[in-house]
Amino acid sequence: METNEIFAYIRISKDTSDIDNQRFQIDEYCKQIYGKLPDHYFEDVITGKAKANERELGKLLNKMKKNDLLIGVSTSRFGRNFFDVMLTGSILYDKGAALYTIQQNFDFSKRNPFAKVFLSIYAYMDEAERQSISDRTKAALDKKRAAGQKLGRPFGTTSSVLKEHQKEVLEYRKKGLSFTAIGKILGVTRQTVSAFLKAEK
Repeated sequence: METNEIFAYIRISKDTSDIDNQRFQIDEYCKQIYGKLPDHYFEDVITGKAKANERELGKLLNKMKKNDLLIGVSTSRFGRNFFDVMLTGSILYDKGAALYTIQQNFDFSKRNPFAKVFLSIYAYMDEAERQSISDRTKAALDKKRAAGQKLGRPFGTTSSVLKEHQKEVLEYRKKGLSFTAIGKILGVTRQTVSAFLKAEK
């Protein structure tokens, strides 16, 4: 299948180093296979729990056409649940576009007769892994509560945390990211980001 334009999708987590890691993997793959970098980059700073049409992913899917290629690090980047990932795959399949995930070496397109089967398996495994992590986290927190430990960040430490990320906050603002987007990346509220930047002026 001929490839027209290549779209790179990166979902940003709270670990900001993950942005560069995902971009590096995608760039290296494209240079090796296609001899060029992706034609378009889409970076999401909203939680993966949001539906595709509420994220940059929704805008990306609307732009894609027949024989275009969407590349991501893994299927887990494209949604937080089974149905969200399958919806993304369905949209691409109907358009005649393709999806490739680097870590799984997975080609989801009409040229792969088992594409739908494997996408459903990967999407299910991603969701099961997230649920397992969530269950273990809740169990650990319940254990701490039962032991009388106070949970959460100590009072008055938010500003110091942002102080450690001063350079990143300023760079995100230069790129045009909103207070809400920056807050999601760094794990604080938009009000905290706003107050921090006002204090920095």
